[in-house]
Amino acid sequence: MTVDKKTSVSSSTTDHAHDTQSKIQHSAPVQKNNTVSSKTTDDTDDTRSGLPIWILWIFLGITGLIIILQLFISNGGTIRLTLLETKAVSHSGTVQVIGSSDLDGNGITEIVVCISQQYRDELPDDELPAGYIVVLEYKNGFRQRFSSGALVNSIQGFIYPEQFHNIDLLNSNYQLISGESYDYRLSWNVERERFTLTQIATPPYESPMHATQSKGIMHDEFDDAIPNLESAIIAFETDLNGNGEKELIIAGGWRKGLHEPVYTGIRCYRENIHTDTYTEIGKSEYMDALSALQCADITGDEKPELIAGDRHGQIHIITVR
Repeated sequence: MTVDKKTSVSSSTTDHAHDTQSKIQHSAPVQKNNTVSSKTTDDTDDTRSGLPIWILWIFLGITGLIIILQLFISNGGTIRLTLLETKAVSHSGTVQVIGSSDLDGNGITEIVVCISQQYRDELPDDELPAGYIVVLEYKNGFRQRFSSGALVNSIQGFIYPEQFHNIDLLNSNYQLISGESYDYRLSWNVERERFTLTQIATPPYESPMHATQSKGIMHDEFDDAIPNLESAIIAFETDLNGNGEKELIIAGGWRKGLHEPVYTGIRCYRENIHTDTYTEIGKSEYMDALSALQCADITGDEKPELIAGDRHGQIHIITVR
């Protein structure tokens, strides 16, 4: 039997090519799968190795922000003083003292303003120096609730103005006001639904209020620690921004240099305990000749306002934010 060598070689070559192609077809997917699997594994490894780093950066960022906020809060931040409204309560007197409380129990804080007319030459010829008391409310504007009329004291033939020293809230129904010669009790009459003013016949310097009268802290306790302070008319400490720490509030004048004009208004300071100095954290606009200052929530927004009086017979409402 004769075998065709050419045919045999061709068949053998064909079988070998078929086997080779079969191997390639079976081995190629395996190689592809291995590549995908290897890439997925690499991605997973990259994610696992990168995740703690991102978490660390986020943690450090949040921690730093908390520290900054804590420092800002502990330092009291800044206070913005904005003039809300001004009202003239006298054309020829000085706002001597200002008190505040809800006397009639209507949920609105009343402003008690005591005015003294101190300069006779500034009055018309038919008027005499006197003092008087005005009660105001503030709700989207001023509303006058009471005016006492002139309170004139005649001593040894001379007419003296009624100079007020202090206002104390004795209970929820009345306030006691100390004058130069008499004390006055300002009360809310429930039956008549109106305010009444009663004069208490107390000689000078025997008033129960003269022993405790105070319009604030003495400025010599802090004037050396506050730069440019020319004069402090009124100063007291209270927590204005609700951070649990008291700020120093001063109504007075400041001068940057010997020949510079005096800037008058209200400024707020934070005490630096470790250095016995004060840092200014708030400042009002210019207000001339301030003579009285009070702090109370008179707008009903549960935030304090400053009520300032001046020698021109005006009161100013300043919001604190």
